[in-house]
Parts: sequence; structure tokens; C-alpha cells
Amino acid sequence: MSKKEWLGFAGGLLVMLAIGYVLSLVYCKRGKSFHELFYPHLYQALLPDDRFDPPAHNSTDYWTEVTAGYEHMKNKTVFICGLIRDAAENIPRIVKRVETLGNLFKTYYVLIIENDSVDQTPELLHQWSESNNHVRVHTLKGLAKKHSLDICKEKRNRNCKKRLALLSTLRQKCVEEAQNERYKDSDYVIMMDMDLRGGLSLDGVAHSFGILPEYKWDGVFALGMNGNGTDHQMYDTGAVVRRNGSNVGGFRDPWVYHLSNCSKRGDPLVKVLSAFNGMAIYKHNVFTSGTYTTNEGIEHRGFHTSLRNAGFHGLYINPSLLLYNGELYACRHKKYVALVFMGSSMIIWCIFYFILYIARH
Repeated sequence: MSKKEWLGFAGGLLVMLAIGYVLSLVYCKRGKSFHELFYPHLYQALLPDDRFDPPAHNSTDYWTEVTAGYEHMKNKTVFICGLIRDAAENIPRIVKRVETLGNLFKTYYVLIIENDSVDQTPELLHQWSESNNHVRVHTLKGLAKKHSLDICKEKRNRNCKKRLALLSTLRQKCVEEAQNERYKDSDYVIMMDMDLRGGLSLDGVAHSFGILPEYKWDGVFALGMNGNGTDHQMYDTGAVVRRNGSNVGGFRDPWVYHLSNCSKRGDPLVKVLSAFNGMAIYKHNVFTSGTYTTNEGIEHRGFHTSLRNAGFHGLYINPSLLLYNGELYACRHKKYVALVFMGSSMIIWCIFYFILYIARH
């Protein structure tokens, strides 16, 4: 290429890098992952259940069980507990999800365990509790300087001992509160990851109660998922232990992939020794019999081992109880997002300039 062509290429490259950087800032300001931009219906407070109808061979039984579940919930009391930190922008979604779920029961209690937030999360939560007498907030200070997702030095491994110990301590507070006299009339306990961007299926919750007479479960777990194009990845595979005692090998594990992508609404519950996947429903007496520990690494595994030791073995994943995780922290590491956008812009410019060069010569 001539000197003029090299200068044109270099100048265009700098412009495209600048455009890529600006786009990364815009993307992070929106706070949405690419999957959320393409599939917005999955990232409402509640999933649109009419878009997840069961196949014809499951339909009759499924809707019968869903109807029975809603009727069952009307006569029961539930205690909803969850953890949160630095999720101010997600509070409106959380309020809608939790209140809509709670109002399906005869009455409900909500306890939010918040720790060390540096944004407006504590203020917004306390505003919620003041406007809704079903809601209580416990604010804890000095437990961790960093968000739990940033505690682990190895960013690819979110399950380091320090992070798991913190989560175990916080979740155990839900157990201790559930044992409190204030909540003794609760029939069920729902443990939720409060900060999820994705939606929850209310029909899936009702189905879990509708099949209770058949399965007599002690605890039932959501089929929590992350989006990945046309495929789905199970959320929180680290908590899963199959009924034969084997751990799963991440979301690429064949068993996990089949459950995430081939399960249909109304399919039978899947027996496990442990799971969580963003949400779990327990009978109150079952939940209060457990203890969160990190003896087995992931705190959920230790908790469910304590339940089995107490005689509670009926733990299942419900393929109809859909929950989307989303990515609340899509731009937690802004420099990597900027590199992706700038690198993509650079490649696009190189391809364009090469085609232009060939056309001219």
C-alpha cells in the first residue's frame, strides 16, 4: 500500500477504536447483556407464562396441577427470604416479583438480608419495608469490603472458600429467622436469589404445589437458566448433586444440557441430592431443620446434606419452575467489555478496508 493508503487505514482504525470504546460505555450504561437486548421478555419481573405452554401430551395434567397449586397457595402462609447487595437499579423488579408472588398466598412474610451495599440499595429497601408491612430488611455492615462476586481472586472461579463462607453465613441468618416466633405459622419457606434480572414463572411455582400430593417433596428447586443464543445454560450448577451422588460438570455436562434444553413443561420432577438454581421452596419444618455450611464446598450442598441427615430426602428440580438469571453485572469488568467492543470494531474496519483495497486494485 502507498503511504497515503497506510495513513487512511491508520486514521480509520483510530476512529473505529474510538467508536468501539464509546459503544462500550453506552452498552454498560444500559446495564443489559446482549441476550437481554434480543430476548427482553425473559427479563421482566415475571416470565410471560403464555409463551411457555406445555406440549400437547403434558397439557391436560399440567394445567390441572397448576390450577390445584394456585388453590393450595391461597390457604397457606409463606416466608420469603433472600440476600442482596448493590442492586439498586433492580429494586423495582424485585418488589414486583416478590409482592406478586406473596399475594398468591393467604399471607406472606419477606426478609431481605442486605450487606455492605455502596449504592442506594439500603435506602430503597427500607422505603419498601415502610410501605409494605409484610417486608423486613436486615442491614449488615462490615462483613465484606467487596461484592461476593469480586471476593475471589480468580475471576473465573466464583466459588472460592472466602466467598462461600460469606454466603453460608448470610443464608444461615434466613434459617435462624425462619425459626423465630414471628414466622412460626409459615407453612413454606422460599429462598430466592433476590438480585436476578430474569423473570420468574408463577405458573411454575403453582405447579410445584400442585404436584405436592404426588411427590410429597421436602424441597423443590427452580430450573434456573442463563441465556446463550438459542441454547440455555443451567444457572448455579455448582449446587447440583445428582441422585447417584455425582456432581455435574458445569453447564456443558450432558445431563445438565439435556435438562436445560430438552425438558418441557409438565415433565416429571428430577430427583437430586442437592440443587438451588436461584430459587428453592421448602416445607417450613424442613428448612428450619437445616444448617448452611461449607463442609462440602458449595453452601447449598452442605445445607442439603444436613436436611438428609435430619431425615428429609425428597428434593427435586421441577422443569416447569422456570427462572431466568440474567446478568445483573454485565459490565462489572468494564475494561474487558471495552476490549471486546474495540477489538470487534478493529476487525470490522480491517475487513472493510481490505475489501475496499482489493476493489481499488
